[in-house]
Amino acid sequence: MLEISVLVVLMFGAFLTVFLALGLYATDRTRLRKFNRDALAGEATAIEQELALPFYERAIKPFMTLLTHIARRVSPLGLVAGIKRRLTLAGNPRALDVDKFLAFKALCSLFVLAIAIVASVIQTSFSFRTLLGGGLLIIVAFFVP
Repeated sequence: MLEISVLVVLMFGAFLTVFLALGLYATDRTRLRKFNRDALAGEATAIEQELALPFYERAIKPFMTLLTHIARRVSPLGLVAGIKRRLTLAGNPRALDVDKFLAFKALCSLFVLAIAIVASVIQTSFSFRTLLGGGLLIIVAFFVP
């Protein structure tokens, strides 16, 4: 039973990673072409204009912006400057800025939270030790990498 639950959590994490990776780089070119054609003709409504945007712009980017905002609020003051310095020393790989990095760290923390919830549900007896261990894992997932 435990192996199946771990497999489900890992598959969810893999699906989420692939989903975000595809959303970061994929654009719906056909919809953009149709939107541009309709916009020039003056026929596009507000809903069509919003739907013409790539999926990343409509769904993933606002979620990542929210994660960035939360991560900046819980981060100590010097952490953001340290991350920026380390990213600069690394040559800003793939145009990775501090906001994207913080959003990724917050996303990893959410993934660890999901694992902790599944682990606590799997156990037959819920204990304070499990809750404390899950909380420590979330803190480690956010502040260590």
